[in-house]
Amino acid sequence: MPTNDPKILIFSALIGIVPALFWLWFWLKEDKEKPEPSGILTLCFIAGMLSIFFVLPLEKLARSLVAQEKWQVVSWAAIEEIVNIWL
Repeated sequence: MPTNDPKILIFSALIGIVPALFWLWFWLKEDKEKPEPSGILTLCFIAGMLSIFFVLPLEKLARSLVAQEKWQVVSWAAIEEIVNIWL
């Protein structure tokens, strides 16, 4: 169910952004000997953010096709991973 509550929206944004920033920090620290080009890392993060425009309509379709909530969550996760691999 979508919401317009600013507290929930800010919390959701933080929950989505903080882990990604943590992973970026972790991999940059781990990859000191042969670092990836920063342009490629930036493109990967931007592609991940833009993937939402492909994912949301597909997840909405899956919600209408899949009846059980457990399988909806599984289908949403699968859709996100497939779209991110494709991008």
